Amino acid sequence: MREKLLNKGIAGGKIDILPPRSHDSEVSFDAAGRERFRQAHGLQGKFVVVYSGNNSPCHPLDTIMTAAQKLADRPDIAFCFLGGGSEFKRVKVFAQTNGLSNVLCLPYPPTVQLAGSLSAPDLHFVVMGNPFAGIVHPCKIYNIMFVGAPLLYVGPEPSHISMIRNQVGPGMVWVAVGHGEVAGCGHEAHNTCQRNEIPTITERWRTRFRKVFQTRIGAAPGQNHGSGRPCVTQIANYDLTLRNYCVRSF
Repeated sequence: MREKLLNKGIAGGKIDILPPRSHDSEVSFDAAGRERFRQAHGLQGKFVVVYSGNNSPCHPLDTIMTAAQKLADRPDIAFCFLGGGSEFKRVKVFAQTNGLSNVLCLPYPPTVQLAGSLSAPDLHFVVMGNPFAGIVHPCKIYNIMFVGAPLLYVGPEPSHISMIRNQVGPGMVWVAVGHGEVAGCGHEAHNTCQRNEIPTITERWRTRFRKVFQTRIGAAPGQNHGSGRPCVTQIANYDLTLRNYCVRSF
């Protein structure tokens, strides 16, 4: 994002970088919450793939929706769209119009249930629109990494997501496809469904990522990073950044 602004001629001294906030004080793998979520929504015994978060034009879900349509004859694979946003209604209409009984649309869960809803999937989707590399950062990836779930990224490369993958290194079950690659998206969902070693891999990944996070950030997931109220601190920093920008600009 900084590079994009610099390329547009913005002076480096006018750019401040604020790290995105994950819900690391609320999110960790929750086995009991996973089972509660799956039981509550009739997902027991199924391979569950989830897009969790904001449904907006910045995160086009057409590839995932079409993949769900292609896999409609697989009752053992369920697609769950969890969240809200301007495009959420379109997902619901698509599922209803095409009679997709394998698609479930749910609102954002309460914060106390967030760990369970994020632990419930066997595969998470992370999506970013092609024009938004360097503009939008899907920070849901940190929550997904905390719970150690396999991840399928739909979007452009290079991007913030591919940078994170390269920085963290191997170990996580991580697949990337481009927008419109419906066959690849469905194929990877199906392949992940068949991999019996996934639980062992994800447990190993959770342990490794906690160590990587602690080394690079200075605190383990679930701990506040130097403040008891990280969200309030970041809002205050953001306000200060805006004030400094205004002073420098005007």
